[in-house]
Parts: sequence; structure tokens; C-alpha cells
Amino acid sequence: MSQAAGPSSTTKGIDSSALPFVTVPDAFRAAVAQHPNRLALRDNHRSLTYREFDLASNRVANRLLELGDDRPLVVVAPIAIRSVLLMHGALKTGRLIAPLDPRWPAEQWLEIAHATNGRLVLPDAATRDRMTTLPPDAVLADDLMGDDDADPGVVADPEAPVCVFFTSGSTGAPKGTVIGHQTQLRALDMMEILPEDRYVIAAPMGFITGALSSMGIVLTGGSGHLFDITTEDISSIPSWLSAREITIMPLSVTLLGTIAGLANQEGRTIDSLRWVSHGGEPVSAQHIAECRRAFPNADFRYGYGMTETGWVTDGELSTSTEPVDGIYPAGRPTASVQIEIVDADEQPLPDGDEGEIWVTGPQVAFGYWNQPALTAERFIFHPDGRRTVRTGDRGRFRADGTLEVCGRMDRRVKVNGQLVDLALVEHEVRLLPAVRDAVVSSVPTDDGGHRVVAHVVIDRAEQATVGELRRGLAGRVPEYAMPRAFFRVEDVPQTNSGKVDRAWLRESAVGALPLETDYVAPRDDRERAVAQLFEQVLAVERVGVHDNFFELGGDSLSVVDLLAGLSDDLDLELSAGELLQGATVEEIGARLGTRHTPRARTIVRVNDGRGRPLFCVPGGGDTPVQYRPLGRRLPDIAVYAFAYRGLDSRAVPDQSVAAIARRNVAAMREIDPRGPYRILGYSFGGAVALEMAEQLVATGAEVELVALAEPSIPATAPSRVESSLAFAGRVRDRAVQANPGTDVRARIERGIEWGRAAAAYGARQLYLASAGVVRRRGLEQHEMFLHLHTRLFRAHVVEPYTGRTMLVASPQYFADTQETVDRVLPPESVGGRRHDLQVQAEHLDLMREPNVAAVARALDVLLATESP
Repeated sequence: MSQAAGPSSTTKGIDSSALPFVTVPDAFRAAVAQHPNRLALRDNHRSLTYREFDLASNRVANRLLELGDDRPLVVVAPIAIRSVLLMHGALKTGRLIAPLDPRWPAEQWLEIAHATNGRLVLPDAATRDRMTTLPPDAVLADDLMGDDDADPGVVADPEAPVCVFFTSGSTGAPKGTVIGHQTQLRALDMMEILPEDRYVIAAPMGFITGALSSMGIVLTGGSGHLFDITTEDISSIPSWLSAREITIMPLSVTLLGTIAGLANQEGRTIDSLRWVSHGGEPVSAQHIAECRRAFPNADFRYGYGMTETGWVTDGELSTSTEPVDGIYPAGRPTASVQIEIVDADEQPLPDGDEGEIWVTGPQVAFGYWNQPALTAERFIFHPDGRRTVRTGDRGRFRADGTLEVCGRMDRRVKVNGQLVDLALVEHEVRLLPAVRDAVVSSVPTDDGGHRVVAHVVIDRAEQATVGELRRGLAGRVPEYAMPRAFFRVEDVPQTNSGKVDRAWLRESAVGALPLETDYVAPRDDRERAVAQLFEQVLAVERVGVHDNFFELGGDSLSVVDLLAGLSDDLDLELSAGELLQGATVEEIGARLGTRHTPRARTIVRVNDGRGRPLFCVPGGGDTPVQYRPLGRRLPDIAVYAFAYRGLDSRAVPDQSVAAIARRNVAAMREIDPRGPYRILGYSFGGAVALEMAEQLVATGAEVELVALAEPSIPATAPSRVESSLAFAGRVRDRAVQANPGTDVRARIERGIEWGRAAAAYGARQLYLASAGVVRRRGLEQHEMFLHLHTRLFRAHVVEPYTGRTMLVASPQYFADTQETVDRVLPPESVGGRRHDLQVQAEHLDLMREPNVAAVARALDVLLATESP
């Protein structure tokens, strides 16, 4: 996509605003002329009026001009008036500024000074004396405070860069984002600051929020009050805010939450605040409730932006604003920007669809300092001078035109093949009654996968245990996304910019949350053996006797591994159905030593529903556990699932689809002798479900519904003889192609090729013949039965079925199999009607969370509706 689309259903915002000034120095001169004697800035050591600040910054500018070069000024900038003077003085000369956080290692200051060819400015002599290496042209801040306070008279270029903001370099080489005058001016345009406002500046100036706040407040007529959170006692800030009668407070969500929490602990309210702006991170309902208690008179604003864009949305969080799907809207785009949502192919998406957020506008950054490849990857430069940035954030537009920011594109991870949105899991953890704050992260596992962990701040009045937290999340978080470990922290750590320090949390676990009554260590060798097997199969730690295999993340594939481990290592034969009935370490351990042989059950109960039953056929090579997510989604329906003979207990498997169907029908009629019957089949199970329906109808039974999830439906079924001849023909052609000619050597080589193929064919037949009799471990057992079921499916003829059906599939499935599906499942027929449900999901994910939710909703509707 070469350029951003114009305003449409997916592009919000039009550049219709016209600012009175095009450069920051112009705006500052106008503010000084209008409010010369008003307070401009105040810190703990001094205060300056607008006129005094103007003269002091002129002295800096003229001193910089005396240096005789125009190199960038790399300023180590504490939260203090002197830092603001240095930056404004540099602006008046047209110099580029690179503000740095004083808490960064000195090596990073030197690296950035070298990368920009800039002059390093240190705040004081004590900082200089601590450095082991010092550039020869480095200066102290005091060295730049000259005597000439006349206006330097330099005309600023509106298109010139103003600042470059570097990352700390903790994740690699520092990355510098270059911004211009418009980023600063547009930020002020949305602040609506009045001359009587008192504005807190507490964010470090090495980051865009702190720098723009400190440089911007003196363009408004209001006053900026600086509180250095890096050196001052943070617990004193509630009383400091009250004493200064601060009216506006724009800070990161994490820092605001900390301040509100401190105020509420003191029983203090900060009544002077008229509006508070939250930004940089997702906002939770609990966070807003905490802030409303602490700041009772404030309006709450929530904006979206980043260093590359500045603030580009603005929204009010009123008492009536409630989160949707756990996320607060970030407001509507400001007048100067266009925001669009695009898919992976960079095509615009309609409202409601989630994709990457792209921002176009005059305040978009110029790119990354001396990184042309990264700049080209993230930015689009349009012929008309506009710039677009690919933000890397996920979002969507709601029906009311507000932007919903759904987290980073890179905050989604695959866990056991399932896509987990860490931001949404984090939100659900924060909603738990005992949790005051939480951070959810993914930790790499030894096999290259991910494990979800949660760090939680527990309310002091609560005594939460891991079991209570897991039970609170059950039903709200899919089992595969459930945190595998909980760690207790006293407070959420913050980065230098005031955001959550996720990297630190991932790398350090400060004490496991006490399990108290929930955790009971294995009490004997049997329980220890089962607990160790859980840990091995699921890659979890510290499994207790009451821990449930499924609640720890077990799914239909890991069940096969567990059952094989119990059989091979512990001499315990269990079926998947028995595991569904009792899956804790204690329950399984109690069976050890009894040489238990599972009762070969064809059907097992999946949930505790009491409504009319739904009978489910698993996919090829799978177990009844596959339907556990669906059973949880249908609590008012009794969900049963069939087991394939020989898959999880030693037995000779059925050798045709019809035989599997007969066994299933007999088992089903023992539970429900009269019907009418409701059947669901997935993949290979779809062919079995249709055969079951045909057998039931042939006996005069009523079939109310056959639901099929991407069923395996062969177009034609060749005979075994035809299949063998076709295979032989392919081998012959391959042998001739590899060994052409009629001489003796070619014929011998072709004979050898034929012999190898015959041996491989025979070995495969023996391999499949051993299915159910010879147990394989874990995934190998699953794959063996998958091959067996594929062979049975190819030999089966699916007759057209004219009863009531539901077909669940991806759009691609419908497109690829339309003719075959319409033949087997006529959309309109005498006996019933086909209901099609399209689900955007891969085949293997249809019956898994979160896609199974759509299947369950459709089934709920159809099963509550009388069949025609």
C-alpha cells in the first residue's frame, strides 16, 4: 500500500484545523507578549515568569550561537527548570535537541552523543566527575547560561526537526525518533489549557511526554509545576499536588494509578484537579474507580499516541463510559490526523474489524535517526508531504466512531498452538476481587514455545490463593490462556518513562504467591510420580495433589501424552473418558498400584448439563476431550462425546466408518432410547455423524439436527483394488522417470525401486494393522489413528442427507468444497434446511477457544428452535 487511504469507513479524521503558529518559537513569543508577568515554571528551587523565562532562554540561545556550530544538543535532562531552559534556548537557534534520562548509564549517553555527532550537556559537575570517559567538547548546563538576553533573531524552519527521542537501548542499539514543530503544537491544540491552569510535569524529559509537557506549557499562558519522581519521595506527591493546587495532570496510566493509590491509602482527595489525562497503556475499570475516588472533581481524558505520532485521539471517560470486551475506547481522532485500520495485506478493514493502526498527519515523526531501513519499514512518505506511520498496535473502530486500542501486535503469542492475547488475559486478572493490579507476560519455554504467567498485586485485606484466582478466571479465560504461574509483587515496577516494566517482570519472579490451603504437596510416591508426569507433559512447575490436569492447560493432544505416560511409566491404563471424570493428581494417584484396566467405553459425559443431550463425534485420531471447550460453552445441554475404539485403551479398532457409526448409535441409544437425536461431527467425525444419521433414519428414528464442523466428505470412494492399482501406477511412473532406458542396469534399478515401494507399502499396512493393539506414545498414537481414519474415510461413500443440518466452516472451506458439500448436504431439501456458519479460523482451531464460542452460540439457537 503506497499511501494512506482518504477518509472512509476505515479512515477517521480529516486535517481541517489551522494552527495560528507553525513553529514553537513563534508560539512562545506570542505567549510571552500576552502573559509576560504570569508564572511560567516552578520547581522546588526556583520559579520564573514568562518574561523571565524568555530572557533566560535567550541567554542560552546566544551562548549556543557563540559556539559557532549547529550540531545537535544532547542534553542529560533532570526534571528541572534548567533543562527546559536549555531545550527552549536550543529551539531558538534551530538546533536539534536529544533529551536523555539522567538514570540511563553514562555509556548510553556517550553512545547517543556519538551517534548524533552531538554536543553532550551534563546537568552538573557531580555528574561529570562520576564519568570515566568524557567527550572533549562536553559542557555543563551552567556553561550554556550566557549574559546576552536579546532575542537571537533566528527564523525557525517549520519543516526542520526539533527533537530526537531515543530509547534506553535496553533491548539493543538505541533507536531515535525524530519529531518536528507540529508534534509539539498539535499536542497543545488538544490540551485546551487556560491561563489560570496549573499543570504538573512529572514524566522524565528523556521521553516525549515529559519533554513536550515541559516545553509546551510555556506556550499556553498556564504554569508548569515540576515534580522530579526520579529523586523526590513519590509518597509525598498527593500532598504536593494539593499544596500546589494542580488543575491538570497528564501522566501514564501506571503512574496515575500509583498516585491515586497513595491518595486513597491516606484518605486524601485532590480536589483542585479539573482534568486528568491517561495515556500510554490500557485503562481498566478498576483503575478509573481508584482515580475517581482520589480525584473527585476531575474529568478523565484518555488519549492514544506514541513517540512516532504524538497524541492522535482524545476521549472523555465519563461515569457512563463502560469498557466493551474489557477495553475502554481511546476517543476519536483529533482534527489533524487520519487513522485507518488495515489487515495483514495492508488493505483497509471495515468498522468493527481488528487490524493494525496506521496514522497519517502533520505531527507524525520524520523517521528514525540514521536508520533508513527501519524508517522505510515503518513510515510512508506521500508525494504531497504527508507522512504515515505503521504503529504496530492492534485496534478497531467502534460503531460510534471511537478508536479501540487492543494491544500490541506482538502481545499475541502462541501457546500450545493457540493464539493468546496477553492484554485481554491481563484485563481479566485485574478484574478479580482480590487483585489490585496485575501484569500478564509470556515466558519462553525450553521447546521454543510460550508459557503465560501473571504477576499480581493483592489487596492487603485479601488472602488470595492460586486456586481462588484460577477459579475466578474459569469461564472468562480459555484454559489454554490461563496463567501457568502466579507471582506476588508488592507493586508493579515501572520503567524510566513511568510505564510497566514488563521486561523486568519477565526476567524475575519475586516469590511465588502463597498457595496456602490450595497447594498440598504430593504425599507419597504415587502422587509424586503423577505430579512429575503433569509437570513433564504440560511444562508447568510445582503441581499439587489438588491440581486438575485440564485446569493446568491440558488439551486433547496432551491427554494422549498423559495417558501414554501413565501406561508406559506407571503401569496404569486409563481412558480419556475416565480422565474427564477425575483429573487431579490425587484422583489419578489413587488408581496407581491397582493395575487398573479401563472399561472400554464408547461414549463419555463431557459436562454436567441437564438439558436434552448433544452427541459429538471427534475428529480423526482425537479423543472425547476435544469437546470439553464446547461442553463448557453449553452448560444447559448434556454434552456427550464418543471415543474411538483402541485409541486410548488396547482394543482392535473398527475397520469402517459404518462400523464406527453402528457402535456409536448403540451407545447413544442406551443413554437416549427414543430421541429425537442431535449429533455433531468434526472433520473425520463429520462423515461418521452423517452415517449415524442415515442409520438412525433407516430404523425410523428421528434426527433433529446434524451439525458438521468442516466435515471430511470424499467426492467419490474408489475401491481398494482401484486404490492399489493407482498406487502401483504412480510407483511405476516414478521408477521409469528415475531410471529410463531398456538396458539391464535400468531394469534392475527399476526393480529395486518397485521392491522398495512394495516393502514400504507392506510396512505401512502392518503399521496400520497394529493400531489399537500396539500402544504408541503421545503424538505418535494420535497420528497412527489419524492415518487409519483417513484410510477409512477414503473408502467410505457419503450419501446425500436431506435432514436438518448446520455446517460450520471457514470461507475457504466453503469455496473449495462447494460442489461436493451441496451434493451431500443440499442447502434446501424436503426434510430440512442447511444452516451455514462461517468462522474465520484454521481447521485445527474450529473446536478450540475462542472460535468454539461462535459454534456454541449457533448451536444454542438451533437446538432451542423446533425443526421444521
